[in-house]
Amino acid sequence: MSTDIKLEDNHVVVEAWTLKVAGWDLVLDGGDARRPTDKDPSHLRRALVHDFNDGLTLNYAGDYPAGVAIRGDVNISEKLIVPCKEWVPGTGTQPGRFETQPADVGALLSELRTQVKDLSSQVADLQLKSTVIAEANHYSQNGWRWCRKCSGLHYAPNRMRSVCQADGRPHAVEPGDGSYTLFVKKSRYGGQTGWEWCYKCQLLGHGTGPFSGSCPAGDQHDRSRSLGYLLWHPGATGDATDFPTQSNWRWCNCCYGLFHGDTGGSCAASGGEPHNFGGSYDYHLQVS
Repeated sequence: MSTDIKLEDNHVVVEAWTLKVAGWDLVLDGGDARRPTDKDPSHLRRALVHDFNDGLTLNYAGDYPAGVAIRGDVNISEKLIVPCKEWVPGTGTQPGRFETQPADVGALLSELRTQVKDLSSQVADLQLKSTVIAEANHYSQNGWRWCRKCSGLHYAPNRMRSVCQADGRPHAVEPGDGSYTLFVKKSRYGGQTGWEWCYKCQLLGHGTGPFSGSCPAGDQHDRSRSLGYLLWHPGATGDATDFPTQSNWRWCNCCYGLFHGDTGGSCAASGGEPHNFGGSYDYHLQVS
């Protein structure tokens, strides 16, 4: 590439592979951009300085009162070290004091992201537990709905974070669609244990472990955060005749989810084929 310097109206264009400045300071000073209280030209505006430690300093000596702003993403290939003041406790007759120590901001941010993720998980768990209604003989939870696309039972308060087996989008619920109450941990009506909620797709399912079955959100269901639910079916211990129920809810032995048998739906574990309800009980859900 040939080098050239061009003057174009208010622009100076330098064409070269490398622009070398044999000096210490790069000053950017648009007088009109200065604050009205600081128009003194003797106050330098050193944007980049090759400092005495053989380092590159931005905004040397804080010449720009508003500081340095970075817009958009920042990619740092090495550690980002900044001086931070740390409190050093006193010993004997020596009083406590602050000392400036280098801190790896990248490592601190990584640790902070982990802590925020853990805290978000704890908050989500508390929110789920707070929805449980405690009565003398059983616990219950409202907010379960039927999806008109996949026919699955899902926890509707989290519907926008849900994943439907029919199209990979959130479950579909409209006014008048089925709304249900589930029993949590214990019920005076009895019921089958082992039913749990997948926080990835929001479906209720029954599997052999917290990570089992085929999840429409990818990989296996993750029921590790779930409460334990009880589902009633004819033959289960207890009598469920004193509350309104809807029958014909079935367990799919491929994807492990609970679906309404009359409307079918497609199975995530079998490439969109119908669910396999072989071996399932006829579950009766309490209608809210």
